[in-house]
Amino acid sequence: MKKKRFGILFLVLFLLLFNTASQAADPNQKTTEEVLLNAFDKFGLVSSVIGKTDQLYQSAQMILAAKKNSENT
Repeated sequence: MKKKRFGILFLVLFLLLFNTASQAADPNQKTTEEVLLNAFDKFGLVSSVIGKTDQLYQSAQMILAAKKNSENT
């Protein structure tokens, strides 16, 4: 039982440290929201069919539209 707990603790610590190290490796990396905003500004709506079939794309499109509206007001 102690070995199992130790193994789980070790795994959690390893994953936490790996995540922290990978984020620190590239501090200039853009967030997903910044990438979507840049792509939407540059290319506009790529396809109306994607928004109807892909929930993630539709959600991102709604967030971008809300951000643009809040910036304009």
